Amino acid sequence: CGEAMPDEVLAAIRALPEGAEFGWGWDGIRPLVERLEAPRKTWAACCLAYFETHRDAARLAACLTGDPV
Repeated sequence: CGEAMPDEVLAAIRALPEGAEFGWGWDGIRPLVERLEAPRKTWAACCLAYFETHRDAARLAACLTGDPV
């Protein structure tokens, strides 16, 4: 998520080919996320959850906008 705004992140994720695989390790990123200030910290946590666990763009959108999931 970095410097991108939530709508930019969602557009990029929705543009990924179906079944795209990521072999990234997120352990090195997590400490950086913890140092971010709101709202970027929340947005980054939403992105991590997307890539690490659920891969659900609708759920990511809800998280990024603060809507209940």
